[in-house]
Amino acid sequence: MSGLCPSTDKNLKHIWYLILFLGALLIGCQSAPTVPPPTLPTLAATPAPKATESLPTPTEIAGQVEPTRTAPAGDPAEYLAAGKKYWEAGEITRAIAALETAVSLDPNLLEAKFYLGNAYTGAGRLVDAEAQFRAVLEIDAAHLAAHSNLGVVYLQMEQIDQALAEFEAALALDDADAEIYYLLGVTSVRRGELEKAQERFEQAIKLDPELPEPYFGLGTLYALMGETEKAIEAIETFLSKGPAQDPAAEAEAKRMLGMLKGQ
Repeated sequence: MSGLCPSTDKNLKHIWYLILFLGALLIGCQSAPTVPPPTLPTLAATPAPKATESLPTPTEIAGQVEPTRTAPAGDPAEYLAAGKKYWEAGEITRAIAALETAVSLDPNLLEAKFYLGNAYTGAGRLVDAEAQFRAVLEIDAAHLAAHSNLGVVYLQMEQIDQALAEFEAALALDDADAEIYYLLGVTSVRRGELEKAQERFEQAIKLDPELPEPYFGLGTLYALMGETEKAIEAIETFLSKGPAQDPAAEAEAKRMLGMLKGQ
């Protein structure tokens, strides 16, 4: 697979899973009396640069990116490196500015398009994110992370069938990716296919027992089915695994756990 290495892809994908879906698992099951649908956690807004600020030039950011050797002015790779640094620091506005520059300098720079798609998603610019991930797939149809992240975008846009198609395309590229099974489980919930969702969450756990998210999915399903003890066990397991360093997700799981225990 061309593009980013799998470990980098996985880290980027992981950012979205809890942020986007923990609050969305129950959207298709709002009539359930046991656990009301939680509020969807949102990305923290990144303040826009002040009017007097501007995007640093490649020379100014050369000391912040690796390799340390300064690239020529106007080198798209330099802006890509800066955009990745901003992205990793949570500075979404600056990441977008740098990555857009990289893409404008080299429209075929696949990695810049991929990161820009993630940055647009973080900014809530879903149509723009869709365009970037599709542009990646036009260059590399076998880019697994672009398929899965495009599916994430479609879920946010309530285009469930399109999301399913992208996750199935990703699964065809790697049928041992636990996170894709988790996303397929979420999609099944949104389609009202709860038995299939349970199977997919269980498959995700079988492939990667340390992945936290599927335990939350199972806990939600058990709660809907009135199997309180199983729901409590699954959500406690989710919390013990460390819910992706997302405070909102942890708070939501604790809230559900308290309700299930009657506290």
